Amino acid sequence: MLPGTKPNSIILDCDPGQDDAVAILLALASPEELEVLGITTVAGNVPLEKTQRNARLMCDLAGRKAVPVYAGCPRPMVRNLVTAEYVHGREGIDGAEIPMRTLWSGSPFVALSRGVGDRCNLYASYSSAFRAPSLRARSRNSCR
Repeated sequence: MLPGTKPNSIILDCDPGQDDAVAILLALASPEELEVLGITTVAGNVPLEKTQRNARLMCDLAGRKAVPVYAGCPRPMVRNLVTAEYVHGREGIDGAEIPMRTLWSGSPFVALSRGVGDRCNLYASYSSAFRAPSLRARSRNSCR
């Protein structure tokens, strides 16, 4: 990072199986480059309950428990959920014991965008961008 520059503020949107778990750890391990404002998860590699646990575990492992983790849609908007436990394991990260934290309530993008303005970027994994209702304007009520 260049002297005098500030970290990029980001929101990670993902479906944490093994691949996104590593991406979360890398982002959280780079505080001089990235200010992780929050993490949103959707069902994908594994069901939503497990992607939530996996994101929280990565925050705990990185010593960044204050990073909020928000739940997105528990299913795709236009097709049935197809998970990838055959690749990522039953828990998405091969059955690791996962401590639970309190789930933040409310809309992730409304809550995270308060006071953020133009200084935040959203980084979505390919699979979560395909599924995430928050990334598609026409789907605001599709996960209820």
